[in-house]
Amino acid sequence: MDRLGRRAEDAVALLALALGAFLRFDGLGTPSYWLDEILHQNIDAASRPWWQWLTGFERENGPLYYLLQLTGSEWVGRLLPALFGIAAIALVASVSRIAALLLAVSPLAVYYSREARPYALLMLLTAALIVLLLRGKTFAACAVIVAILYSCAMGAPVVAGALAVALLLRSWWVAGTAAGALALFPLLYRTTTNVTTGPPFPALGLPFAMTVLRNLSVTALGGEVAGRAAVGMFALAVLGAVVLARRERRTAIVIAGMTLVPLVVTLAALWKFGHWYGARYIAPVVVGYVVLAGFGIAAVARALTRRFAAPSPAKREREAEAQAWLAVAIALVFAWQAWPAVRTEPWRKLDWRAIADKIAHYAHAGDLVIAGEPWSEAALRYYLRGRVRLEGIPYPSVAEALTYSQPGVWLATGGYGSNATRTWMCRYQIVLASALEDFRLHYAGDFLRERGGPPEWRAFEAATGENFVIDLAAAENRFLDPGWAMPEGFRWAVGTRSSVTFPRWSTRDRAIRLRVMPMENAALPPQTVRVSLNGQPIGELTLTSGWQERELRTPAAAWRNGLNTLAFDFGRAAAPADLDPKASDHRPLAAAFEWISVGAPAPGRAALPRAAAPTLRIASAPFIDEQSAWRHTRTRFGPAPAAMAGRLGFDPEAAGRVHLENLVESVAYGSDCEDDHAFLQRAFTTILARPPDQYEERELAKLPRIKVPVRLTKSEEFRRAVLAAAPDRASAPGTRSPGRRTP
Repeated sequence: MDRLGRRAEDAVALLALALGAFLRFDGLGTPSYWLDEILHQNIDAASRPWWQWLTGFERENGPLYYLLQLTGSEWVGRLLPALFGIAAIALVASVSRIAALLLAVSPLAVYYSREARPYALLMLLTAALIVLLLRGKTFAACAVIVAILYSCAMGAPVVAGALAVALLLRSWWVAGTAAGALALFPLLYRTTTNVTTGPPFPALGLPFAMTVLRNLSVTALGGEVAGRAAVGMFALAVLGAVVLARRERRTAIVIAGMTLVPLVVTLAALWKFGHWYGARYIAPVVVGYVVLAGFGIAAVARALTRRFAAPSPAKREREAEAQAWLAVAIALVFAWQAWPAVRTEPWRKLDWRAIADKIAHYAHAGDLVIAGEPWSEAALRYYLRGRVRLEGIPYPSVAEALTYSQPGVWLATGGYGSNATRTWMCRYQIVLASALEDFRLHYAGDFLRERGGPPEWRAFEAATGENFVIDLAAAENRFLDPGWAMPEGFRWAVGTRSSVTFPRWSTRDRAIRLRVMPMENAALPPQTVRVSLNGQPIGELTLTSGWQERELRTPAAAWRNGLNTLAFDFGRAAAPADLDPKASDHRPLAAAFEWISVGAPAPGRAALPRAAAPTLRIASAPFIDEQSAWRHTRTRFGPAPAAMAGRLGFDPEAAGRVHLENLVESVAYGSDCEDDHAFLQRAFTTILARPPDQYEERELAKLPRIKVPVRLTKSEEFRRAVLAAAPDRASAPGTRSPGRRTP
């Protein structure tokens, strides 16, 4: 064991426990359950016959896990894992105080101590087994091995490590119990069915080795971060093993054996069966790994202090304390490297709770939610709880038939990978998306007009600005009511009444401008049109021959916050075939329109059509990523300007809840429905209010899409646009120029 100053030992242990408790309990119930947590919350273990509690009833997790699993809110469900994580710190502190501090801030240990799964229990039992083997508590160690057997299938490598250690120490009772447990694992966890699939085991080499080292030290989710810190901790763990082997052979055998054997067995099994790699499979290894690193840190601290301190007996206690605090300082360096992961990764779970609440809030009676795969179906069924009808349909033809037969249909897809139904859903408008779990939610209809509310209308108003143009020459137009023909460079109003419905927010005087041409014939009288807004007449026009631009002023009292209907009642409509026997067009045509503009009054100046392409999404807060992917992220800017928030599809009144960079990043969410050109066009139009040039499109097409918005926020053009929209923040901290060119 490492020898620290007596007062320092207690202080470090208390620091480790306090830090570990904070990291495990802070916001414990904030993230919603993810798929694996939901699946095991749904298992009704209490109804199992008594004998299955001995023989097992689930392919991955054992009866002890279900016996200790609490049901209720997310906080309740994760309570025991958090307590297990703290208890593991206390056990490790009895071996090495520095190791306890490392375990307290280990991203892997923190992550699984905040999840309603058996990994925290397994880490606790691993720590207990190490302590008992060190102290020679044979029968207690045997009891822990049995507990590991009944915890989860992933405990097998830990038991294999105990077997190897027991054989080296000639502890035959422990060896026999471990051998028996290993024989029982295949019987207790006997099924082989899989709910989800994943990629094959990664190629062996330096990149994979670095992934493992990072998992054991600085990240639970495998991000490319703090590589030098990961290598440094590995070097300290090796040093700790060497120091122990020279000084305390039994301790070295126990700790090194309980670290190396489970790691090798786990990776060898995954490689042999071509199974995908996940950090959770090596979670128990982190206990022994940090203990070895703790001994390595203590050895370094001891060598440094002995080099500079006088070796007189009177100063030994002070030297021990100096060693202790130097070791703490070294451990805190690693804690500092791991801190970003510790404070963000446990929250990076897709907020299925918020998604279900959004659907339930926006859905109407009789709406249907179609889940495209078991992943999204299980999560939504758990959180919707019957508020909206839900069907899991992995077949596009069946989903399409239901979509056409229901009044309102929501299409959800999540999980990793793709299938035919997920691809088929791309034909419909995306109303929610997240980079987490590749989630998309579509609405099979016109979401803005059929399900939108004040947040969406405010976002649309902010995005389109003062001058909102309805381009009637466009191939698709969501604002048209019945009474319009198909586009042909313009669009005919068919019959004597046509209308458009569109959202506006805030009641103020506005001008309505039209580019219009009447249906002309010498035998017909001049065309007249009575224009009304929301049923209130606002003017009458007599249309002269040819294309013309006309303007009407509308008072604030005529507008409403929300959807507004602009109607045209024509004096006549005639079919060309009725006027000319050679004509084949039998439609009763009234007038042709190129565009309709709604904007601020501007006497003497006609409004020109201005392209506005807002992202039409569920705009209301809370945003589904603000407590997950965006939590504890950093910003270089102030709140999002209203126009930019609106273009991104967020309620500008709520956009200040999160950082501007987070909102901008959402441009890439759900973009797998677009090709590179369409995505880059939308990203530039949304973020910079302009299309990309040829150079920019060629360069940015090489990047992963999630990095494109990040690159755009680093441009000088973006900075100028943000500061121009909020000049009062120009001198605010953190608004320095990020760069010059976009790519």
